[in-house]
Amino acid sequence: MSLTRRTAISRSRVWLYLLGFAFLGLAVLEGVAAQSTTPWSGPRQGAPAVSAAERAWERHLARFDGALGAGDRSAAARSLGDAYRAAVASARWEGLVAVGDAYLRSGDVLGSRMDVTAMARRSYLAALTRARQRGSLAGLLRTAEAFAALGDREVVAQCLTISQRLAARTGDPEAADQVRALSERLEGRRVDLATLVEF
Repeated sequence: MSLTRRTAISRSRVWLYLLGFAFLGLAVLEGVAAQSTTPWSGPRQGAPAVSAAERAWERHLARFDGALGAGDRSAAARSLGDAYRAAVASARWEGLVAVGDAYLRSGDVLGSRMDVTAMARRSYLAALTRARQRGSLAGLLRTAEAFAALGDREVVAQCLTISQRLAARTGDPEAADQVRALSERLEGRRVDLATLVEF
């Protein structure tokens, strides 16, 4: 068996594993959605401001950007790992999306494109779960955009379905309009890409 063929088979297996993890993540999200019995009633009045501990990931991302700019691969990897852990500890979705975006910004500096894409996807899936748990329409829509940028249509559809349900529960026509607008914009992007591929 040639080296090229073995490499292609290895890459195929990696993609299959990644798809399996993505579907597992979706199954978990569906389970969480099915178990949720408390409808979202909008943001809590008088909700406390975000604490410094909940925004600790920002400091780590600033270090990551500095290290990335300086070409310090090990410091960049360390700072990004710290940012991910801080984002997970924050119990909010914003940091997880920012960390996913940072993985994509890192390019090939932290590993192969496939590796950083997988790490970004992991972060975005965690953000989606958090946004769903917190009843954050903004978080759900932002994660839909993130998955659209990855070309992951199945997860985008899941994000939009959860967003539509949340908007319907709120009864807020503006929320429904936001979901509809993003759906149309993402559908337009998909059609544009399909047209480009045909040529």
